[in-house]
Amino acid sequence: MFAVEPSAGMRKSAPRSTTDQISWIGGGAEALPLRDSSVGLVWSAFATHCFDLNAAASEFARVLKPSGRVLVWHAFPDVLDDLAWFRWFPAARILDEERMPSASMVQTALESAGFKLLGRSDHQMRIADSLTALADRLAHRSISTLNLISDDDFAKGLSDLRTEASRPDRTDPVFASNVLLSFVVR
Repeated sequence: MFAVEPSAGMRKSAPRSTTDQISWIGGGAEALPLRDSSVGLVWSAFATHCFDLNAAASEFARVLKPSGRVLVWHAFPDVLDDLAWFRWFPAARILDEERMPSASMVQTALESAGFKLLGRSDHQMRIADSLTALADRLAHRSISTLNLISDDDFAKGLSDLRTEASRPDRTDPVFASNVLLSFVVR
């Protein structure tokens, strides 16, 4: 199994549990460092906003074996209303509305490269055990959009989230809506 990641820092921080099973290699979706027809599956998770969709779709078609599959896992703009953390970081919401491609944009790019949409499924993913755990996770700014908002907006959002999390009735797990698009090479 290969994981293609353009950031050396992200490759270096890959969980040790994956490094024995996955070969982490530098590269981007627009120029995959893989041989033609060499893989059966391409998996893109929360990355479609980082690359040129048409160039990536062409690369996916190049590296996939006949009848290969593409799975795209993302929080597309049509599910942003379901991402509770935007309540505390509204500036991040505005940015994501502008920079995130829609599911139909991804579909169009992949279909133009010779893929057929097999389906869309919507999922609720547990992202934290509680609001406190969510605040602890977001404090690292591990969501790329949080690195794009001002330090003041981030500090205010984190403070407001921690205030909300301190309420005794706010101990439930936190979920986020995500979408899985499935494609096959025609």
